[in-house]
Amino acid sequence: MIYESYPWRIGLKRIRNEFIETNTEENFKLNDDRTYSILEQDIFLSAFIIRKLIDCRSKVTDELRNYSFKVRAHKSIKKVTFFKRWPEDGCYDLENYERKVVSEKLICNSLIHSYIFWTAQESDNGPIYGFYVSSDKDKNKVLYYVDINQYLDFINLGVNSEVTEQRFVYDPKLQDYKFFNK
Repeated sequence: MIYESYPWRIGLKRIRNEFIETNTEENFKLNDDRTYSILEQDIFLSAFIIRKLIDCRSKVTDELRNYSFKVRAHKSIKKVTFFKRWPEDGCYDLENYERKVVSEKLICNSLIHSYIFWTAQESDNGPIYGFYVSSDKDKNKVLYYVDINQYLDFINLGVNSEVTEQRFVYDPKLQDYKFFNK
């Protein structure tokens, strides 16, 4: 449980700003490994922070808790293993995909429990324009592609997810409270 969401949202803002400032062709040319590491950490840490805030239910707006990602879902065509999980291994049908709408929790969980994570770049010199992710649970089923601009919009929503109005109702079926936050 998170006591106060404000410091977490400030940390999320710092992560978002660092991602935007770092994700440039110049930074990739200067030091590809360092740049990639920073961006990778920013994506994973932001997913963890937002997931933690969402799990608290009373700390973020319904808009963030109900966020939906529009993704491309690629089916697996070969068994994925630790040594066979990269784009060149041909484990996923990257030419064909199904457009899907998935929950914020699915994307956050996929990142937190990722077995597959690749970034999409125009060239070796970046910048990142999206990423592919699949959890350990789904690795032999599906690979999701997430556009980086949509992911940054999601982070922005997390940064600005200050609850100004709240209503809660006890749900006997859940044996817990349901929160409605604006």
